[in-house]
Amino acid sequence: MSELKAIFWDQDGVIIDTEKDGHRVAFNKMFKEVGHDFEWDVDTYG
Repeated sequence: MSELKAIFWDQDGVIIDTEKDGHRVAFNKMFKEVGHDFEWDVDTYG
């Protein structure tokens, strides 16, 4: 049995920035699909 060397715990957006390039993009897609005519840019979302 191998010895445990490390455990990585991740909060959403900590190790990989999923906020700006994941959630924001998904929100914008949903806005368009339901007929809204606006989009969140990186500064607005931040």
